[in-house]
Order: sequence, then structure tokens, then C-alpha cells
Amino acid sequence: MAVRKPEPLKPFLPHPRPYYPWVIWFMGVLFQFYQTSLLYTPGILSLQLLKSFDITSAQLGLLAALGVYPFLFFQFPIGILIDKYGTRRITTIGITAVAFGGLLFGGSPTINYAYIGRILIGMGASVSLVNIVKILSNFFHPKRFAFMMGLTFALGMLGVFFGEIFISYFVERLGWRMTIINLGILGIIFALFFFAVMRDDIPGAKYNMNPQTREPLSLCLKRFLKKKQTWVLCLFCAFCLAPFPVFSGTWGVSFLRSTYHISLETAIYVHSSAFFSGALFAPLFGYLSTRFKCRKYYLVLGTFFAASFISAILFHHHSSITWLTLFYIGYGITIATFPIVYTVIHEQNVPRITASSIALINSFFALFGATGDQLIGFFLNFNWYSIVAKGVQAIPPDSFKAALTRVPIWLSLAFITAFFIKETHAKQKINEPKI
Repeated sequence: MAVRKPEPLKPFLPHPRPYYPWVIWFMGVLFQFYQTSLLYTPGILSLQLLKSFDITSAQLGLLAALGVYPFLFFQFPIGILIDKYGTRRITTIGITAVAFGGLLFGGSPTINYAYIGRILIGMGASVSLVNIVKILSNFFHPKRFAFMMGLTFALGMLGVFFGEIFISYFVERLGWRMTIINLGILGIIFALFFFAVMRDDIPGAKYNMNPQTREPLSLCLKRFLKKKQTWVLCLFCAFCLAPFPVFSGTWGVSFLRSTYHISLETAIYVHSSAFFSGALFAPLFGYLSTRFKCRKYYLVLGTFFAASFISAILFHHHSSITWLTLFYIGYGITIATFPIVYTVIHEQNVPRITASSIALINSFFALFGATGDQLIGFFLNFNWYSIVAKGVQAIPPDSFKAALTRVPIWLSLAFITAFFIKETHAKQKINEPKI
């Protein structure tokens, strides 16, 4: 009996509502902004959490890491589910999980309940990025993918920038518990809105920009996992993005306050300048890498200068806050090149598995990020001392610097790994050769 060949997909036809792809993409960005605001709260609320739960830095590191650990277990399966079933139901469940996690975290009477809340937040947050990349793959032209990823990253960075200010503002007026609980209620409303507006089309088919054969998802995944480049990109993503939740999340603001003895508002301003500068340059680097058909060049230079700026921030005491802010801005500009790695892995594989492929490299990022939070927390715990000053605990600046030394080391390893990445020349792969 003759084997039936897969039926070729029809070429892309413009969506009957041209504005709709932008609407659902923007809702995906709003979800990213929302989950990021809750995911990075331990960095802003570190002193409040230490005081409320009477915990050590190691326990705070675990609390932060438990928001990232679920990526290890749910990211790749969620990517496969989105590739197979679309985004509407899976993403709605993700938003709801983040919302209920926020409610539990904000109302937790003990640290154990806070741990469970953080796990729920991490589970839901693992849907955010793969939801967006699937929308970009199915509804936007491949030539726009790098720019749109840069724009997504930019809005995500601005979300962190304004999210820190937003949370800090309401924490001072409502307290940290009521602030987190209100965010949880807002998330439930947003989940209902997303489910009402989002409509799933045939996943990876009806509005796919690339004509391709409708091969089984399992076969596409098998080919993807056998590629050496898959694992090179996983390592690169882990090394270059793992410092983000560590330095830009949990310990960043506390490091500034401990080292420079500045107020919370000033520390957030300096810390957030990296997010703001990164947001400005991420779409530009995405556009330029497509315009000049060169992805690898930006990843090599970006990791090199990111390691340099982080080293300058950690190991050179700046007498002027202005100079310190400029180094943070430089760091933000360099990390704006990092979203290009998502475009590279998208271009090296068929769009059929866009969500799954990006979910896998995100899992490696989560592994290194969560482990980094834990290691730094345990390291600081050995150098912990208490001071009687408004009832809070503090960490010596030298201990912070020693613990955060692994951040420039990770970025240096990312720089080395970048040389092994295969250049795509901004061309999207449509079909895989037979194996």
C-alpha cells in the first residue's frame, strides 16, 4: 500500500482582520508584563519578605528560585501543547495560575504557603514567552520575527522598569501583601478577557507565513532534538540569560542598597536604567540583524560587552551615582542583543515547532537562573549578620560582590559559546531534509 505524502500547506493569506494579529500579540505582551511583575517581586521586596517571614538569605533565594523551577518541568511540555493545540486555552490557564499564585503568595501566613504561591506563579509564567513566539510565527512575516522579538523584549523590559516603580509605589501605601493580592485579582479579570478575545486558528497552518509539509509534530521534534545546534543554543541561552533573574531580579536592588547606602527609590531608579536602555535598543538590534543578514555577530559582541559592564559594576566602587547609572545603561544596551538567540533557533527549525524549540532553550535558562539564585542565597547565608536598624537584616557589600562574581563568569561562557553558533543569514527554514 502506497504511503500517502503529507499535504502541502497553502501559502499565507492575510488575516481578514489586519489589526487582529497586533491585538493578540499585545495581549501576549500584557501577560508577559503581568507575570514579570509578580515573578521578580522578591528582588524588590527582599527586606520586607525577610522581616515578614523571619527567614535567611538562603530561604529568600529558594523563594525566588521556586518561581523559576517550574520552567524546568513545564516549559517544554507547554511548548509542545501550544504547537499542537494553539494558544487560547493553554495561555488562559497560565494567566489563571499566575493570578491564583499571587493571591496565595500575598495572603500566605507562613513561608511554606509563600513557596506554593511562587510555584503557581512560575507554572503560569512558563506559558508567557512561548505564547508570544507562536503568535509571531503564525501571524507575522518571517522578516519581522527578529524585530518583533526585539519589540517584545523591549516592552518586557519596560514592564520590569515600570513594574518595579508601580509595585514600590503601592507597597509603600498599601503594604506588600495587599499589593500582591490586588495583582492576583487583576490577573483573574485579565484571564477572562484573554479567553474572550483570543481565537485559535489551525495551529501552525492557516495563517502560517511559510508553505511547508504538514509532517507529524513528533517527527519534527525528533529531528530538532538530534541537532547539535539545538544544544549549543541551549547552553548559550542558559549562560547569557541566567544572570538576568539573579542580577536584574532577586539581588540587584539589594546589592545597590547594601553597597552604596542609597534609598530604595534611588536603587530602583539606577537598577531600572538597564531595563530602559535595553528596551530602546532591542528592536533596533533585531531590525539591524535582519537588515544585514547577520545574527551571530550581535550575540558575540553583546555577551562580551555585557560581561565587561557587569564586571565594572561589581568590582569598581563608583563614587558618583551618575557614573554608576551610565554603567547600568551600557549593560542594558548590551543585553538588548540577547533576544536574537530566539530568532536563531526559530530560523534553524521549521515553524511547526516554534513554541517547542524556544521552550527547550528557555528550560535551560530556567535551570541556570534558579540554580544561580539558590547558590547566591546559600553563599550569602554564610556571610550573614543582623543589624538592629528598623528591624531589618543586611548583607555586607563584600559578600554581595563575592556571591555575584558568577554573573560575569556566566556571561564570559556565553561569549565563548557564541562562536559555535551557526549563522542563519536571516533565512527561515521551511522544510527539513529526510533522516
